[in-house]
Amino acid sequence: MGRKKKSSKMTRSKNYIESLSRCLLIDIVERIASDSFKDLMRVKLRVLNQVANEPKGNVGQIS
Repeated sequence: MGRKKKSSKMTRSKNYIESLSRCLLIDIVERIASDSFKDLMRVKLRVLNQVANEPKGNVGQIS
């Protein structure tokens, strides 16, 4: 009674992903995860660099 119809756009997207070969899908997910990890490490290194370059009197202060 209260069922929602799936949109045709969602169905097409799902069918497209399901049609990819398993190897290709693994390569895509691997690339996305790798890029995300690299971005995370860049941000962490930038923050550590900022902390390391702060004057000694500002330790513990929020700017």
